[in-house]
Amino acid sequence: MRGAARVDDNQAEIVDALRRCGCLVEVLSRVGRGVPDLLVGTPRGRLIMLEVKDGSKPPSKRRLTEDEREWHQRWRRCPLFIVESILDAQIAIDHECTVFDVDRAGRKTCHGCKRELCA
Repeated sequence: MRGAARVDDNQAEIVDALRRCGCLVEVLSRVGRGVPDLLVGTPRGRLIMLEVKDGSKPPSKRRLTEDEREWHQRWRRCPLFIVESILDAQIAIDHECTVFDVDRAGRKTCHGCKRELCA
């Protein structure tokens, strides 16, 4: 496992947009070790975690690291979303479902709407 990770180029604009939407945002990206980039308190009082990936980069550069995959697996029952844009982040904070299904391959889907939440 490595230590502190790099910050994606689009993270600051996502943080700013979330704060403008009334969210509380704690930046965790420098923690590293697979911990998601953002802890977000939504305007509706929910806590969610966001893993930020830069949507302008090729898919090979947006993959989860091994540390991230392991962390996501351990915390698979918690609301954790991978976001690549401000729109993705806004969808995540508006997502009302709180129960998630995880299949044997590690794919997480919303129990209610069946939307895939993590890649």
